Amino acid sequence: MSLAEAQEFYFDLCSNPKTIRQLRENRERVFKKYFKSAADRKELSKYALERYQTYRNHVAFGILGDIATAFPVLYSFFTKNAWNELLNDFYLKRLTQSHIARHVYFEFSQYLQTIKGPLLKKIPYLHELAEYENLDLQLYFAKDVVLDLDWVTNAPEDPLELIPVLNPHLELRVYRWPVHTMIPGKKLSKEIKPAQHPIIVYRHPETLQVGFIEGNPLFADLIELIRPRRRSIQSLIQQLAKKHGIPEEKKKLFYEEAIKTIGFLRQQGLIVGMVHKKRRPR
Repeated sequence: MSLAEAQEFYFDLCSNPKTIRQLRENRERVFKKYFKSAADRKELSKYALERYQTYRNHVAFGILGDIATAFPVLYSFFTKNAWNELLNDFYLKRLTQSHIARHVYFEFSQYLQTIKGPLLKKIPYLHELAEYENLDLQLYFAKDVVLDLDWVTNAPEDPLELIPVLNPHLELRVYRWPVHTMIPGKKLSKEIKPAQHPIIVYRHPETLQVGFIEGNPLFADLIELIRPRRRSIQSLIQQLAKKHGIPEEKKKLFYEEAIKTIGFLRQQGLIVGMVHKKRRPR
């Protein structure tokens, strides 16, 4: 049988309850509808009807059922029937392309980004909440990245000339809604208005736990400046001071606070180490 034939059959088997009933009434007619090869139809007829029902249950209560546990906050805002309607729409539109559960969760998050109309009006932070809840899983299951760099191991003469290296399992987001503060069963207050909410979501290099740190526009700029690994600590601070218009009389304090922040990032596992600044050949 072709992949297209199998996909067509199993999509209908899982999404349409009539398919099981029709299999019970006239299995040959159902198989003929989906599969051209008589040999394939004969092979499929060997299996008990219960096996097809079991497969359907695995998808309905397994992969699709587990979506609720992957999006606990979002799930808490729906009635059981409304949530099932959402899952049915997702599945009937055939947006699931992967057999790996955590990839299906990402596909569901992508599907939720397309939601418009009354539901989005009711939950205006739907898109961001779906993306945030899935980001946690993406980072947790992300493959390890080995950074083969010439790490600084000894105390340098001038620490400000070192280049900080960012944790590769880190994502910066600037949301309009504070979705990172939400808990199951509690929606955001209607008094909260859209604003800028920079947060860093990351996987700790040692504990492998996923966490987040709230920031501000200056904090977000610092992360983006560190990411390319081209600027020393001194250069980072100078660039930040210039971009944010720090007056001369406040630069000393700004430098001190910036150095403390970089130390904090290192302590929390957002910066995983330092490398030497490359010297230009004479």
